[in-house]
Order: sequence, then C-alpha cells, then structure tokens
Amino acid sequence: MLTLLILLGSTAAPIQVGVARVEITPTEPLLLAGYGSRRAEFTSVDSPLHARALAIGEVAPLVLLAIDNAGVPATVVDEVSARVERLHGIPAERLVVASTHTHSAPTLTGYAPILWAGRTSAEQREATQRYTDQLTDTLVSLTTRALDARAPATLTWGQGRVEIASNRRVLDGNGDWRGFGHQTDGPVDHSLPALVARDAEGEVFALWFGYACHCTTLGDRNTICGDWAGYACGELEADGDVVALCTIGCGADQGPQPSGSLALAREHGASIAHEVRRLAASELTTLQRAPVARSQQVDLPLVQPPGRAYWAARSVEDGFEAELARSLSGKPMPTSVPLPITTWTFGDELGVVFLGGEVVVDYAVRLKREADWTRLWVNAYCDGVPCYVPSRRVLAEGGYEAEFSQVYYGWPAPFDPAVEDLIHGTIGRLLGPGFAIRPDTPEPSFLAYPSAADLWARRLPRWAADLTGEDRAWLAERFARNALPGCARIATNEGERSEWYDYAGGLRERAALRQSERGRRLVWATAPLAHGDRTAVVFAGGLGYESQPATRGYSLVLNGAAVLTFDLTRSRTTWTSLDGGIALHYLPTWTAPEDTGGLFWLEVREGFWRGPGQRTIEVRSLGEGSRRWFALDDTVDASAVEQQLRDALR
Repeated sequence: MLTLLILLGSTAAPIQVGVARVEITPTEPLLLAGYGSRRAEFTSVDSPLHARALAIGEVAPLVLLAIDNAGVPATVVDEVSARVERLHGIPAERLVVASTHTHSAPTLTGYAPILWAGRTSAEQREATQRYTDQLTDTLVSLTTRALDARAPATLTWGQGRVEIASNRRVLDGNGDWRGFGHQTDGPVDHSLPALVARDAEGEVFALWFGYACHCTTLGDRNTICGDWAGYACGELEADGDVVALCTIGCGADQGPQPSGSLALAREHGASIAHEVRRLAASELTTLQRAPVARSQQVDLPLVQPPGRAYWAARSVEDGFEAELARSLSGKPMPTSVPLPITTWTFGDELGVVFLGGEVVVDYAVRLKREADWTRLWVNAYCDGVPCYVPSRRVLAEGGYEAEFSQVYYGWPAPFDPAVEDLIHGTIGRLLGPGFAIRPDTPEPSFLAYPSAADLWARRLPRWAADLTGEDRAWLAERFARNALPGCARIATNEGERSEWYDYAGGLRERAALRQSERGRRLVWATAPLAHGDRTAVVFAGGLGYESQPATRGYSLVLNGAAVLTFDLTRSRTTWTSLDGGIALHYLPTWTAPEDTGGLFWLEVREGFWRGPGQRTIEVRSLGEGSRRWFALDDTVDASAVEQQLRDALR
C-alpha cells in the first residue's frame, strides 16, 4: 500500500471520494482505432485495457470515467449519461467521459466513421458494435461502483513535469506543414498535474494524473495495449490498493519521443509513474471542498464547404473523400461541429478544464499564459471526440490536424479561425474570474521543448542513480585519464548529415556514416594535444539501426593505419587494438530499441602521436548493403558532458 502522511496543519473537511476499475480487454478479434492502414483484427495482447472511475462529492457528486480507448464517440457518452442520470440522478454536466487515446484499442461504432466506411465486412461491423454495447454497459456499472465506494477522503493536488512529448508538426522553411516528426521549436505542454486521494488513515487509494501527448509509442503495431498511459497506471496500481486514472491534455499535435516499440511505451509509462510518485510524496495543495461543475456545448463554425456538385462528382470515385461524399448525400450540409466544454472548480484552488475533441497544444499554451496556470489543469479527448480542434496557428500552417483529418471524422471543410477565440471565451466564462492570472503568477517554464543540455541535466540524476557499481568503476577509470576534447572540426564527410537523437535524447544534426558502401570515410580533427604522454580524448556520437544486417563494421584509422574495428552496440563496450595500446570505449547515455547516443573515449599509448598539435581521427566503413550507422556529434562539447558525469557521480 502506498502510504503518505496527511499534511500537518490541514483543516479541510473530508470529501466523499470513491473509485473503481474494470478490465475492458476485448475477448474476440476486433479492428483497432487510430491507423487506417490496419485492416485486420488485432493479433495479440501486449497489455490489458481498463476503464476507471473517480466519484467526488456527496450531495451533488461528479464522476470522471477514464477509458483506455482512442476515442469514445458522443453517441456512447450520451447513452451512458442518460442511463446514469436515470439510475443516480446525476445530470450529464456532472459526468465526464475521457479517453486515453491509445491507438492500440478497439475502434467503437461512431468513432472517426469515414476511416472505416466501405472498408469493413458485416462481421467486423457487428463485432465492433458488440464491443461498443458491452463498453457502454460496463461504463454505467462502473459509475455505480465508484459512487457506492465513496468514503471520507482528503484531496491534494500539484503539478510536476516530464519531457516525453514533442510537437509532431514538422514545418518547411515557409512555415507550412510538411509532415509528422519532431519539431523541436514547436509548442509543447510538459506539465504533469496530479490529484491524490487519501483515506482517513492517510493511505493513498486514488491517483489521477494528466499529460498532453498522443499514446502512439507503438506505432501501427497491431496489438492491444494501453501504451504509455496504460503502463503508467499499471505501475502505480502495482504499488498497492490504488486506482490510477490518466487523462490526456491538449496533445493532438504532440507525439511521444522516442517512439516505435513496446519497450519505449513501458519506459515512458515508468517515467510518468515516477513523477506521479514523487508528487504524491511531496507537499501538495489541499483542496478544501468538492468541485462544482459547469458545462456548455459550443458550435464551432466551418469555412464554406464545397458545393453539392463537388460532392456529387466525388461520390462516384474511390477513397476517403468519396466515402464522405456518399455519407453527405441527401442530408443537410454541416456548417459547424458541436464541442462539449466542462469545468470543475475546487473553490479557487484548482480549475479543471475538460475539452471535447483532439485539441492541439496551443489551447493549453494560451490558457496557461492568460490565466493562472498554477491553479489550472487542462484536459482534452473528453465527452466525445468529434474531430481535431486546431488553433489559428495550425489552421494557417495547414496539413493533417487542420485539413484532411476532417474527412476521417466526417466533416466537409476545415474550421473557421474564429474557433480559437470562441473556445477560449467559453472556458473563461465557465471558470469565472477567480482563475485570472495574478501579479505574482510565475512565467510557465514547461511550454517549450528543452535543449539537449537541459534534458541531460534533468535526466542525469536518475540515470546516474541507476548505474551499477561496475559502471561507476568503469567511469572512474575513464575520468582518471583526464580526456581532452576529441572533435574540433570535421575534415571529410563521405556519409551524410542527418538529424537524430544525441547523448541526452534530444534531436541534433550531426555527421553520420552508414555501412551502405565499403570504404566511405568520416574524418575529423581533435583539439590541440600535447606531445608524448598517453593521451585520451572524448567525443560525443552514437551507433544505431540494430535490426539492419550486420557487416564487418567500421575501421578506426589513426596515423594513416587501421588500428581496430568496431560495430554497433547498445551497451557499454570497449574495443582494443591487437597490441592493447589503443582502446576505443563507448558509453551509451541514451538508448532506444534500435539506436543509442553517448560518449566515446579514445585512448592511445604514450608516444603514438608525435609532436604537439591537432590529431586526425578517421572512421571508415568496412561493410556495405546495410543502413547501420556511426554518428559524430560535432556540435557537442563532450568534455563538458563528461564533467557533468563526474559531478553526478561524486
């Protein structure tokens, strides 16, 4: 059991709180939501799916349902709300249905309808409807369980920070959308709000946290999984008799970095769980009263859609737009999209915003600059996911979230830029003046992606704490060599310059030499070195693409002669010359399933380099036909990174 002391000096009256959890992993083959390329039913289960409920308050309780699913459509939300109101007298404005937006959960009837229109069999549609009906029933019974479980509790809350999300909207030189990737200067929201419920004995029994990021770490892997949100909840619930709920912030244009594997989903989940645990053990703000809910639906205007003749012409074609045209036939042309907005206000201590749709991060950025972000928590993917909700900036840039994603959701045109002010005005009215920015409100520091140096400084303490005694001894031996800067400038690059992850896990443009063609070279000069003594130099770089075919690797050439060979590794490794006089050491400080980034130390015997001055280091490909790579981070001061390592291990 995760146990914490109730904060001394708190005089808050107990608040009635109840939680419940149920597994919702499907028991029959189903299509998964999120990627139209997956047209077959899922193949296996990587981790179970859950729905979780949190009920707060006694006389007029509020209920939050957090569901491991890409998006619960408004039709399901409406049905659950109606049945809950009949059973418990709780109106729709006091019930929030939130999706974790994992792309590894079954699609539901009514979610992104054009994505599957004309592409599924009757059997697949019937199976989807069965799961949708089962989930609807489950959410109603889950709500009842949470309400029945209410007991006196103390609620506290606070905000932490994790740096998993990055802006995925890559722009060209003109500021227009180019595709998905990692736009390091794009807006982000790295805040991690969390609410902690403790029972009368001070034991934590509920944790609710949020983060603004897609649950797409696995890519289009065709398996069931809660992604990072599911793994974070699972880790926290493994601590004891705790229910952990995750809601997603304005993460529509935010992707987890790095991505691409089950291992990374687990790693991201562990990072978030670690921060939630840290928050729960810290001094948080005690909430004095149960929340009050306010809700309003706003109609977001579309720009003028193409005329009927356009859609008639499209309807006889193939593709998503043709399916949209056929769905519009004989119906009034939509001119707006309904978007639900709800707020929960715990006095003036915490204002929680719940937005429908896939909302881009700009909405959270603007809210947290115009209101008091220290008392604000913003969520999206709530009470129906009718479409993406772009900002004025995103609409101007164009691309997926602004334009052609509308087709998948069944809308005939992009939004009018006026939607941004309409949404913000509605949120302001629902929150009320009590959450206006104060003169002493600090500037938020979590709305920009950190530099590699900042990432390294924040991750280094935890990284160092995980080192084994053997790792520490190995590093101590390297430090004793007093390494000098090992890269001053690149002389020859017969490879490429590309952008990939460096020693800190941040994207960086660097020189890269692949094993695609034998004999290609990467040559660089060290900083000036002294004459005579045994010499050690340090430089930053990386090795990667483990799944590519293995070849003979690389040759390290010094003084015009090959002295040793090395190849891809994902762990601490030393390569030595035949006579033992030259050694190349590699320490990965950032790892992913295919790649690593870190520090290289090159040690040469006394007298090997004659005379003072710069030295030349050459790496030459010995392989061909493989995209395995060696990279040199020529813009990194590796000596400074090494010093940070020294300081962390003192």
